[in-house]
Amino acid sequence: MEYQVEKRQLKKDKIDYLEIFFDNGDFLPISSSEIVDISVNLYDELVLGQDYWNSFCSVVQSGFLKLKVAKKPKDIYCKPILYNLKEYNKDRVGYIKDRLCAGKDNVVFIRVFDFYNWHFTLYCKAESTFEKDCIILKFLPHQNKEYKSENHFILLPDIKKSIIEKIELDFENCEGIWIDKNEIVDMQIKLKDKLCGGSDDYSRVVDKGFIRIKFDKTLNSCRENGLFEDLSAGKKGNKQMESRLCGKGEIGLHDICNLYIKYEYAGYGVDRKECVEIPDARSKDELLKISEWEDENSQEFMPCYIGGYAEKQDDDSILICFGSTNKKYEDEYHLFEQCSIDKL
Repeated sequence: MEYQVEKRQLKKDKIDYLEIFFDNGDFLPISSSEIVDISVNLYDELVLGQDYWNSFCSVVQSGFLKLKVAKKPKDIYCKPILYNLKEYNKDRVGYIKDRLCAGKDNVVFIRVFDFYNWHFTLYCKAESTFEKDCIILKFLPHQNKEYKSENHFILLPDIKKSIIEKIELDFENCEGIWIDKNEIVDMQIKLKDKLCGGSDDYSRVVDKGFIRIKFDKTLNSCRENGLFEDLSAGKKGNKQMESRLCGKGEIGLHDICNLYIKYEYAGYGVDRKECVEIPDARSKDELLKISEWEDENSQEFMPCYIGGYAEKQDDDSILICFGSTNKKYEDEYHLFEQCSIDKL
């Protein structure tokens, strides 16, 4: 299926800092105060990123990055990783000039961070020159692909049980539970055709659907999880996870905000992973009303996030539904409204 997203407009005054990555894995941090100017034209097609969750990233077709490097720049939040760090520490300006302009090292990608520490990755091919105390990275065309559209696109397979190794249910409060493929009874996930530009490049977004799971108690003694309380072995561990999903009863609203998926991929040692976002099931009007209430009362409205509902089935499996297009969700949300929406 084809997924699209509008291309970002990269502006110098929106950049807090950036990192330049080389083909040997080295990287250099650059402060916003060292950025004189930047302009990029992007290819239409996105690529699979090298970050941990394999986000979808932009590729530069042409443009430039102009830097005036300082000896001790302000607002650099991480230390460089370099094979010859002593030379960098001895003469930062000379080192960066030589590293970029000597033509011996290839820049693979540049990661740009905004003031919220969200990043945007630019894969590129560049040649550098030194002119009037400035280093100018000129981005070069290196793909025989289109670049004139206002939108990015990428072609990706559907998410099906047959290609999944395991899934982490990621909750809004940063807890998480890993589910083995063999614990997935059934799943039908419909994704939006528009990608989301989140904190780490682009990702796919759930429109609606469900996952039905049945916990294997024998896995609990070694199950990866991020629950605040240690997971017990056997049936007791199953009860803990059921309670986290369904609440105290057999059915409840859940706060799963992401699916972290690890796929069965190309053999040993080669991983492909993906973070799929689950939007809040409440409408834009409801969320706006909640936001206004929070501003007026200087406190956070609870629950912070609703991803859908989870219900325990007669066979001890759990049906996890996403979105609000379901009568059972509406029934559960009505109960929630009785308890909390009166605040609004």
